[in-house]
Amino acid sequence: MIKQSVFKEIGLNENEVIVYNLLLDYGEIAPPKISELTSINRQNAYAIINSLLRKGLVEEIDRRKKLTYRPLHPQKLVQYAENRRKEAEIAEEALKTALPELSSLYHLSTNKPGITFFEGLEGIKKIYEDILKEKPEELLVFRSPHDKERLGQYLVGYMKRREKIGIKTRIISPNKITDAIQKEDISLNRTRKYLPEGKFHLNTQISIYNDQVAFIAFEKKLMGFVISSKDVAQTLKTVFELVWGK
Repeated sequence: MIKQSVFKEIGLNENEVIVYNLLLDYGEIAPPKISELTSINRQNAYAIINSLLRKGLVEEIDRRKKLTYRPLHPQKLVQYAENRRKEAEIAEEALKTALPELSSLYHLSTNKPGITFFEGLEGIKKIYEDILKEKPEELLVFRSPHDKERLGQYLVGYMKRREKIGIKTRIISPNKITDAIQKEDISLNRTRKYLPEGKFHLNTQISIYNDQVAFIAFEKKLMGFVISSKDVAQTLKTVFELVWGK
């Protein structure tokens, strides 16, 4: 006998499993007979059959104005499981897209700072993508000199997309400002100030946007975390402005 857990794992509830197995045993059956052979009442038997019909697992047969039902080929179970998997993937992607907004609403309502951790190159890219999703009016960056060497062409594409969205960026940089950098800054809607070498060197880059602060470590192990807190973001913005003013 096939274990009931096999059917439950693809999304059938207990009563659906009972009725489906009954259909497999009898081949073709009417809802009153289901009630007679099980503890399921007639009304629920019809409801369960209709559920299996919507899932594409059984078919309806008209026998002289008497409706009976029979199971479709078990391949339909595989197809049903595949459809559920695809629907779950779509739902997961939709949830990921909504997560920044949901997180903001949560932290606003609970007044608790949230911390999300990221590891590896793909994890760091998620932080950069979150900045684009948040669409801040202005992004403030304490820049690490290691971002370009670790992110390569991804960073180039990210900066172009950031400018296209219209995000203004101010950067406090450890690198000297050359004519080439100034020209690039103008094209990418960036302004930067340079602190003399030896006075400013960050292994961890800090990006401040809306009510979020992202810390990204580039030099050794790629890792980062984002703090969602209005108070923390405001504190770092104040520090940034003090340094910027110097």
